[in-house]
Amino acid sequence: ALGGHSLKATMLASHIHKQFEVSVPLRSLFERTTVEQQAAYIEQAEIQQYHRLECVEERESYPLSSAQKRLYILEQFEQMGTSYNISEFIEVEGPLDVERLRI
Repeated sequence: ALGGHSLKATMLASHIHKQFEVSVPLRSLFERTTVEQQAAYIEQAEIQQYHRLECVEERESYPLSSAQKRLYILEQFEQMGTSYNISEFIEVEGPLDVERLRI
């Protein structure tokens, strides 16, 4: 109701995992809508160590993930073009503060 969506929930789940070493499924975040409910879940959940992603050296190309390979193969079979690219625009009404937008 306050504008939450799956991307924000994913970020919250990641912060919880990092801070408390507890993996919280997205479904749990949407079902437990108060901090009190989420705290109760975290307290009873099994500890799962948080593993930070390590930076790799800069190079011209990197190996594809399984999901990227799948999309590439599907595109080759179906010649679907850029249908997996999601574009979006925002219409701004009134004066636009370009400096604040850059932040």
